[in-house]
Amino acid sequence: WSRPQSVMLAASADPADGGRGPGPLIDQSVRNIVRLTGTGTAVRLRLSNRYGATLTPEGTLPLLVTAATVGRRTQGAAVTALRTVTFAGRVEVTIPPGGTVLSDPVALPVSEGQVVAVSLHVDATPMAPQHGASFVTSYVSPLLSGDHTRDASGTAYTEKTLTTSILSGVDIRTNRVRGVIATTGGSVVDGHGSDPDTFTDWPSWLSRRVTDRTVVNNGLGGTTAAAACAVPGTGPSVEERVGHDSLQLAGVTHLLVYAGTNDIAGVFTGDEIISSYRSILAQARTRGVRVLISTITPRGAYTAMQNAERAKVNAWVRAGGRCSGECHRSLDFDAVARDPANHQQLDPKIDSGDGIHPNGEGYRRIAASIPLAALR
Repeated sequence: WSRPQSVMLAASADPADGGRGPGPLIDQSVRNIVRLTGTGTAVRLRLSNRYGATLTPEGTLPLLVTAATVGRRTQGAAVTALRTVTFAGRVEVTIPPGGTVLSDPVALPVSEGQVVAVSLHVDATPMAPQHGASFVTSYVSPLLSGDHTRDASGTAYTEKTLTTSILSGVDIRTNRVRGVIATTGGSVVDGHGSDPDTFTDWPSWLSRRVTDRTVVNNGLGGTTAAAACAVPGTGPSVEERVGHDSLQLAGVTHLLVYAGTNDIAGVFTGDEIISSYRSILAQARTRGVRVLISTITPRGAYTAMQNAERAKVNAWVRAGGRCSGECHRSLDFDAVARDPANHQQLDPKIDSGDGIHPNGEGYRRIAASIPLAALR
């Protein structure tokens, strides 16, 4: 399991009705709920302090996590098989500004589709590093409520949130899979338009089809493909973050890229998007990772000029079935998601309602269109 973190100044609003959005933590515990996509005998946590209330990792404050546990979630915030997590043998760890820490391995057998709870106690931080809209309900204890990481019942976690805090990854010790498929891009990868707690984003659908590898979701709502096209206060772009949130994952073999729709919405050119793809390809090449890139799906609000830029990008991606000979394989989400009667808008049958994001069924279609032979 993996999730990137975003800059805070324009963090994604938390869609949970009445739920807690991104904010400070003061002597509180968070219980992050995540669905794993692999089977194994032990897990290892990856905690990140990539961004706090800043635009750059360098401006982030150190973050002290005083206690951590992991267990199998039963219902709501309740947990069974609770295990204490250590870091180099210690129960507390300081995550440096812009940094990431790995826990010691924790003996906890898990299976494909297992939902686990990762609980962390934080003494004080003005803004917890976070992924603003994970579309899975997690939980937070009240202000100044203390360490509840070992609360198996979950009753201390009175606030709900769709934000994942501090946790950026869970590795699984396994000999049953051949590697990791990382997916990256903006909100269409993240799962906007799907219903919370249904795990119906397209990476989750794909994980149900793939048996010899695991699939992780490194989508991040609002982000662009190109660094030059990033909107101030959002991001980082895929071009900027792919090296640390996808390509450095243990066992990664394939990278699936769906990005560029926000660049076009910002009136940037197809050439800028293609240039960012080439940057991503170059970064992946140094690590021996195969890259698959998708065409860009329509938005009903795009102008004729924006659709012309989208067509330029899509022609480059489709050419030769391999991004004009530059990637491992082309994918064609545009052909899957567009309205058969009007190729400049989403198929109304799978439109979540905003003309941009598919619904859960649309994401199922997208995942079903990816040839498994290309992921071997």
